[in-house]
Amino acid sequence: MTNGKHGFVISIDALIALVLLLSMFAAATAYYGGIRFEAGSSLALKQIASDSITVLEKSGKLEEAVLEDKVSEIRAFLNKLPKNICGEVSIYSQSDLESPLLLSLKPGCKKNFLDMATVKRSFLVRSGSTATPYLGEIKAWYRVVE
Repeated sequence: MTNGKHGFVISIDALIALVLLLSMFAAATAYYGGIRFEAGSSLALKQIASDSITVLEKSGKLEEAVLEDKVSEIRAFLNKLPKNICGEVSIYSQSDLESPLLLSLKPGCKKNFLDMATVKRSFLVRSGSTATPYLGEIKAWYRVVE
């Protein structure tokens, strides 16, 4: 009879531990689910945008897009960004900075104007012996889930 009571005490002890574990898990989920993007994430977003435009320029994808008048390589690059990051790349001629020559937006993204980082970078497009200046711009933001 003693063994039966001893087993029952262990069961209650395990049940109490399970309840405590589940309540800690629920509290952590509620806490982390309520976190909003702060200044640190804005800085990270700016860094992602800066790194992305640098990679596009250094790899020649911006120059290639202007020469071929296609944004397929830029779009492929944007698709490789993390799922929670959206991006839009615009290429402007130095003579007209109002309307972009080429524009590419990551598919499935809607603009979020609450937290957006914009980075611009000038680059040269060589055609024969001449080099024409252009401006590349990337806007990056966090994906909005609706």
